[in-house]
Amino acid sequence: MCIVMERLLRVRQALMQTVVSTEWTAWDGHTTPRADFVRITCLSDSFWRDVEALVRAIHPLYSVLRIVDMEGSTLGLVYEFMDRVGESLSRCPHLTLDRIEQLKAVWRDRWDWFHRPIHGMAHLLHPLWRSQQAIVDEELLSAWNTYVYRLYPADVELRLQLERQLLVFQNGGGHFGKDTACLRSAQLRPVSWWEMYGASAPQLRELAIRILSQDCSVSPCERNWSTWALFHTKKRNRLSTAQLERLVYCHCNLRLLESGGHTGDVREVNVDTVDIDRVRDIPDIPPEDLDLYTMLYHELTLPQHDTRSSRSRRGPSGSGDASTSSRPHTTTTRDDDDDDDDDESDDLSSDTMSE
Repeated sequence: MCIVMERLLRVRQALMQTVVSTEWTAWDGHTTPRADFVRITCLSDSFWRDVEALVRAIHPLYSVLRIVDMEGSTLGLVYEFMDRVGESLSRCPHLTLDRIEQLKAVWRDRWDWFHRPIHGMAHLLHPLWRSQQAIVDEELLSAWNTYVYRLYPADVELRLQLERQLLVFQNGGGHFGKDTACLRSAQLRPVSWWEMYGASAPQLRELAIRILSQDCSVSPCERNWSTWALFHTKKRNRLSTAQLERLVYCHCNLRLLESGGHTGDVREVNVDTVDIDRVRDIPDIPPEDLDLYTMLYHELTLPQHDTRSSRSRRGPSGSGDASTSSRPHTTTTRDDDDDDDDDESDDLSSDTMSE
């Protein structure tokens, strides 16, 4: 729906020009109730304001969906961008407070539904999001404790060692404090960053690479299933499972090589190229054209007065003719008899005067 509404805003002026064109009025169905509804809606300024407000409010959610569907999108991005969605909805100036609360309720329910401790862990271990506030954040610390205990329930010494190394990482100690490690260009690639600067915390580095390398959606699986469907069809279904796996493996890796080149680097999303609040510039309508469309909208929505000309245009099915034809036949006959009597009395009076 976000894509549809954004597309409607792109072609807004073309839609307005369509419903006021001569081709529209020459169309046989332009007087139907649905056609009238479309015409009034296209010319309504309040409708377009609501559409633009909804597009700007929903666009952050749509952007996050696009981010997690990218090649190389990992778990380290989900927590941060979901927080940004909540902040973006809170400061949305185009909607009323009630609508903002409705959108935030939907966003909060969805986040509570799929939020897991591993999302908090990935946020803690991402070099781009490290800060002193993360160490004292109760939700992130709870995610850390839950995940580490679930991973190493019996090894208390290892858990204690991981906590010490986490403090070194957050405070920028060891290799983590090098000037090259603090460059944003290096931190944009978390897996490569941990491979380069994680020597000061070997156990934590192993855990960070393990978490930050995981995909944050099932899109890669969907792509593999689509590739599988290319080979396993109704006419070609006698291939063995091992042969199908080899074909899918070759097909997917060849496609990766074609799109990314012959490189061994891990695919990672550059978050600096993503702005979830940015909506592509919506084309403006010239003020004089907008005034004309507003005038036409008011003409269509104002109540029509029942004039003699409108009654004559309605024809036999109009209310005036219907009221005339609905008179009792006896009344019409009585009126005709009265007219005949008046004629006879006029004739008698004229004869008397002539005499």
